[in-house]
Amino acid sequence: MGIWEAGAVDSQQFNVTDNLIFSSIASLLQQWPNTLWRNGHTIIKGHIPSGTILYHGRHDSEAPTAFEWLAFNFEHSYLLCQSPECWMLTFAVREKINILYFDGSSASNSLMGHLDSQDVLLWGKVRPEKLLDEVGRIRSLCAWGAPFGLDGFVRMEPGFELMLCDFSKLRLVSSVRIHAPDRSKERGWNTRDDHGFGSIFQRRAIRRSNS
Repeated sequence: MGIWEAGAVDSQQFNVTDNLIFSSIASLLQQWPNTLWRNGHTIIKGHIPSGTILYHGRHDSEAPTAFEWLAFNFEHSYLLCQSPECWMLTFAVREKINILYFDGSSASNSLMGHLDSQDVLLWGKVRPEKLLDEVGRIRSLCAWGAPFGLDGFVRMEPGFELMLCDFSKLRLVSSVRIHAPDRSKERGWNTRDDHGFGSIFQRRAIRRSNS
């Protein structure tokens, strides 16, 4: 008689969580599982190897030196260009970057639990008032991670982003002026969602332009 047949296992044994642990491990850094199960709970230390290419869309051609956000693909970074003038900076990792990865949709600014793991790590409790303070969040994360030798933090939104604390381990490959995306026809760009905020790309762009 199989163990999954009715009556073969008592009800308490159906509450095991080992399958969820293996599922969490298998889904790390995958877009769809972390979209479906968007409230992450796993925090993993890792590194980005030398030679990795990263992208940073901004309003001028100057390479940042302090904390900033980078994307692992061009399209993601392009969507964050806010001003009419957009420059796409391409970087190559010179020396491995030590990171901490938050699973789930951990870069989504919402009140539904996406940021809870970061809040608890930084402040010991969930801080709803910190929802849109992304500049304060990256400052706090970098200050917290410095004693542990962490260079940045990886989170997921429509793509994976790197919150980098400094650019000393990167080499600027190119800085190209490109045509900025036209926001006027994007659905949701100038609208509000159920929590009173604009689209996720709008919030990301505003966050970046204010940093």
